[in-house]
Amino acid sequence: MPTWVSYCFRIVVWASVTIGVSHGEWLPSFSLKFLAYYVKNKCLLRSRLFSCGYDTLYSEEGGASRGAIAKKQKKEYNEEQKREKIGWKDGIFAMKTEKLALITGGSGGLGKNLAMELAKRGYRPVLAGRSKSRLQAAAARCGGEIFVCDLSKEEECRRIYEAFRHRPVRVLINCAGFGVYGSFAVTSLDEEMEMAAVNCRAVHMLTKLFLSDLEKRGGAVLNVASSAGLVPGGPYMAAYYAAKAYVVSLTLGIAEELRARKSRVYLGVFCPGPVDTGFFERAGIRAAVRGAQPEKMARMAIRGMEKGKKLIVPGISNAAACLAARLLPSDLILAVNRRIQQKKGAETGESGGRRGGERISEARDGEDIEERGEG
Repeated sequence: MPTWVSYCFRIVVWASVTIGVSHGEWLPSFSLKFLAYYVKNKCLLRSRLFSCGYDTLYSEEGGASRGAIAKKQKKEYNEEQKREKIGWKDGIFAMKTEKLALITGGSGGLGKNLAMELAKRGYRPVLAGRSKSRLQAAAARCGGEIFVCDLSKEEECRRIYEAFRHRPVRVLINCAGFGVYGSFAVTSLDEEMEMAAVNCRAVHMLTKLFLSDLEKRGGAVLNVASSAGLVPGGPYMAAYYAAKAYVVSLTLGIAEELRARKSRVYLGVFCPGPVDTGFFERAGIRAAVRGAQPEKMARMAIRGMEKGKKLIVPGISNAAACLAARLLPSDLILAVNRRIQQKKGAETGESGGRRGGERISEARDGEDIEERGEG
């Protein structure tokens, strides 16, 4: 409230009390009513006094129900403000209207558990992926719907946007992706191009397409990357580490743009370490470290979104490792990563590489080898 307006109120109150004491019976009564109304309904008076008019607010006819009317007006005003402010930090999780959460790679693994967490918060999940049977099984558990598509194709990314652009999508989670393991000199170029299309191009396109719509009504976008995107590089998974670094850098850059213009859209990136989704066994690779439970990782991702974190790194050990990667020399980090990748037991030079998920098990998408057409 401007200072001059406050001073005007004080002058009016003082003048009405002073004049009322010396000039008649009704003016003191009027002045006390004015003062009581000002103290009790200060917020409402600030916004409505000059627009409603002096006589309208304090007419004798409305004196008996004045307090009830003021409460009703204030309640209506607050509800109107809540309807207008539907951004993430203004309580999007608490909204009672229909709201959809679109999750790519939701047929299994972390994607399926993210859908279940959002379903608990009142969202209707929409699971997108390639395997119709796996999507149907996952949707049956979270009460959602499915959308069969291949995100490695540009036209499919546009198709999913056109299918949901006019529906109440409030949350978009880009969780689809996979990795290619092996020496860069001998891994399949076609596989790496497909991986770049799913891990980078699909994330880029869906974020850009849905962002303009979400800014109109408020919402959230979470891009699921990996702790691999926070380190200098990963020998024997060089293309995968580079793809994750692209997702992290893109997301943080856009998030700062949104913050600068005070957008109602939340945008963050989730960077887990290895997640136990069964990718090691299906890919025929021995796990170098024990993976975290996808249910726990999903809960931590959603909590990070609720807190408005732009960069979500779950777990103390994972966060410490990422911090050490930024402080220690790059050559040392690369040497450590090379030893970790070699421990996985897959071919490192003779084969064309193996496909798995997010750091094989780290994969967030839940689209296993069979779903990607390799079984």
